[in-house]
Amino acid sequence: MENRPSGEQMGQFRPMFSINMEHTYFRSGRLDGVRFTPTASTKKLMRDVNLVSRPRSDGLTLFYDGEYIEALRLYAADVSDPLRMEFNCDVEHQDFQNFTVSPISPMDKTLYFDSDVLKIDSSGKNYLHAGEFVSEDELVEISSLASLTDELSRDQAPSLGKVSIRVSDEDLDYLESSRMDNPREYTIRFSTRSTHWKYYLLGEVNRQGVYLKDTEGVVEFEYLGEETIANGRVAKIYISKTAIPMRERAKQKFQLIVNKNDRPKILVNRLAVANSKRVNRVMHNNKSLLVSEIYVNY
Repeated sequence: MENRPSGEQMGQFRPMFSINMEHTYFRSGRLDGVRFTPTASTKKLMRDVNLVSRPRSDGLTLFYDGEYIEALRLYAADVSDPLRMEFNCDVEHQDFQNFTVSPISPMDKTLYFDSDVLKIDSSGKNYLHAGEFVSEDELVEISSLASLTDELSRDQAPSLGKVSIRVSDEDLDYLESSRMDNPREYTIRFSTRSTHWKYYLLGEVNRQGVYLKDTEGVVEFEYLGEETIANGRVAKIYISKTAIPMRERAKQKFQLIVNKNDRPKILVNRLAVANSKRVNRVMHNNKSLLVSEIYVNY
């Protein structure tokens, strides 16, 4: 936790702004497991004007000391170097790229979220990106971000990106006039990937006439024939004809069925669903597809 005040000290502190991370992959809608680290210049600024931060698993809240409001105004009035807080953001999920629609980031670029470029939705929510979700529009050259190039070598760049929040004199007026602890809220929202689900049927379920059925009747599967996998076993292969959005807890219910005496018999009532740790890119019908591989062995 960075510069967090004690319980006795919190009386003089009020929230200045918060940063909230969202992701459609997770059932809660929140992107937990993120860490915000202030840049060196922001750490110094926080010490000089008595700002404190309270990290959360899905973001952070920055607090200011009411006794330092005039000092903050002096910083905010500096046209050449306005009051701006910058944070490097990292994510703990090792498979984040597997379940996230994110721009392909070359080694010399990173995601950059700037409060000067806001998208405000119909509910008044402030998004730190141009579209509904994070996209390539937020990619910038690392060399253009002085605080990153000064502090970090390329292989130490933050895994998620950088956030820059400017606090204007008008923002400080709003904080002073607000009778309730109602800080500005900034949101960064990621979208989940969609993949084609590819089932490998092994063992007793690899039999003649077996097929997959979606109980909702939405997803259809194509039979690709048999394939010998790495351990030498032979599997029947089915792939979904359409891409399916990945979810932390998938709602799809696919059954494995075989016709017996001209009547359908359920072999597996609910097949395993896609796992974010097993995603590959394959060629299918001369197209490059993202595929979630699922092995069924009974």
